[in-house]
Amino acid sequence: MMKKKIVSMLVAFSLMLGTASLAACDNSSENTAPSINGVKESVTVEAGTQFDALDGVTASDKEDGDLTNKITVTSMPSLEFVDGKATPQNAGTYELTYSVVDSGKLSAEEYSTLTVTRKKGESEELYRFDFSSAVQGDLKNWYGGYQEPAAGTAGVKEGAVVYDVTNPGTDAGQVMLKKLIDVKPASYKVKFFLKSSAPTYIHIGARNATAEAFVNYGAAFAIEVGTEIKAYELNFEVTENGQCELGLYLGKIVVDATHASPDSYTVTIVKAEIYETVGTETEEAKYSQNFSESADSVSLLAYQEASATITNENGAAKLTINSYPTDNVNWNLKAVFALGTVTLDGEGNYYYRLKVTSKYAQSGDICVESNETEWQNRANFSSFSLAAGETKEIVTKFHNDKTISDVVIKMYLGTASEGVTTNELTFDDLSFGEVKGDKSTETTVDRFMNFGKGSENYTNKNTIWDTFNGTDEGNEKGIGTLWTENNSLNYRIYEGGNVDWHNKLFFGYTDNPLVLPANCYFTIKFKARATKDITCAMILNALGGWDPRLSESVEITTEEKEFTFTVSKEFVVDMNFELLFQFGSEATSKLGEVTITFSDMVIYKTEIA
Repeated sequence: MMKKKIVSMLVAFSLMLGTASLAACDNSSENTAPSINGVKESVTVEAGTQFDALDGVTASDKEDGDLTNKITVTSMPSLEFVDGKATPQNAGTYELTYSVVDSGKLSAEEYSTLTVTRKKGESEELYRFDFSSAVQGDLKNWYGGYQEPAAGTAGVKEGAVVYDVTNPGTDAGQVMLKKLIDVKPASYKVKFFLKSSAPTYIHIGARNATAEAFVNYGAAFAIEVGTEIKAYELNFEVTENGQCELGLYLGKIVVDATHASPDSYTVTIVKAEIYETVGTETEEAKYSQNFSESADSVSLLAYQEASATITNENGAAKLTINSYPTDNVNWNLKAVFALGTVTLDGEGNYYYRLKVTSKYAQSGDICVESNETEWQNRANFSSFSLAAGETKEIVTKFHNDKTISDVVIKMYLGTASEGVTTNELTFDDLSFGEVKGDKSTETTVDRFMNFGKGSENYTNKNTIWDTFNGTDEGNEKGIGTLWTENNSLNYRIYEGGNVDWHNKLFFGYTDNPLVLPANCYFTIKFKARATKDITCAMILNALGGWDPRLSESVEITTEEKEFTFTVSKEFVVDMNFELLFQFGSEATSKLGEVTITFSDMVIYKTEIA
């Protein structure tokens, strides 16, 4: 009996264990935690506007079902929520916490950021740029025309001097453009930037206008002119004070039996540049490097997955670019050239020379600047462009008024040419030093436009626009012009530059800026189209340095589009700005001639409390 009872007890105990085990595996009686859905990561409202924190937000769990009416919202800093609604009065950032607890005391939380902007008033026009007056350009004291039997029309059209020659006559001088300039003992250069609708020929002359007899200071004959804008120049010397007649002769020129001016053609002259140079100079080297033994004086800075190496090969420094920056931005790949113990101590004239060879096409910027603070302490900024296989000595002379103890030359190379993914550049014969002497050059640039400094439009706030192109300051690329017509502003790029600022349209000058008042938001609206699809950077830059407050990429197509951009960070004081449209790029340089047309350009201000 005892044995049977023990067995029965063991069986009963075993059954009890089995029952407990089965109960442990049954989850049907457990409580599940609730969930909150629909909470936005961030929300922005204006001060004084009611905000419904529960709009679109729900909560539930398996046991209790819908728990939405049990959600509570708290804020740091504190806001008073009634039925999930609050009306914040103070601008700032608020961290919101959404909480819910179910019947089983399990809870859930979600989080959001509420940004409260300052209360805005009504928007009103601050600037409306007036393109209504048709301004084709200005001859800038050049004159000329036709002598029989030559015939045609001549005048300023679309920001350029245009000769539509229907009969070139029998002599080059029967179609001419001239200007009188005062001269003194100096070296002179005159450059004309022009093209012809059909290949033709020109003469350039410089005549002593005060001599009794016809005396040439210099002349260049039968210069072949093509169908794309290029610079054609004449150099000459003057030994005494007087007047010089500069002449561009566009009439009939016969070179030989098969080469002569055509019977009709149109010549477009975009600008003329006159250089007057006096004095002498010498270069006094402070540092030189031929890289014959090593390339240690060159270092690299690479970002955005750019990869490059520097080696010494065949007596030169070889830069191998294995990959360009993923953002294709110049300053994300830099070659830094040390200059030994050289320092810049304020006022002085300096130069550098560097021989560069590129395997594939390459453009970029070169700066003389502080190694540590870069653009914040920069002595010179210039650019360069190399064709595939080209060797070029880059020579730059500049005046410096900064003190820089850690001065270096930085070559910014992060922009790849179209189709280029790797490259090889070699550097040789680097020289840096002072320019001694009294040599100076005075430059006159006659752009045949009636905008910018010196024009009658310069002081009118609604007509303060102008264009800068790379060749306006001696850079290799960048030619353009500007005019108004049919209530529109037209910017024609004849030649695109590789660098963004080599084709630039800007509104607001250093001494006549766009003034944007404090405690306001701003909206910039305009319409634009182009003869070819083109992309530019639109930048609202605070004058006095490089301080963009708005930077946007604008894609302009052949179909007119309206663009709207907003500056929603107010200024504590009134500030001076320029509005830039920068078109230069590798793509623009390959685009050929393109005209961009702007209309209905307005800057609005919205006061904020």
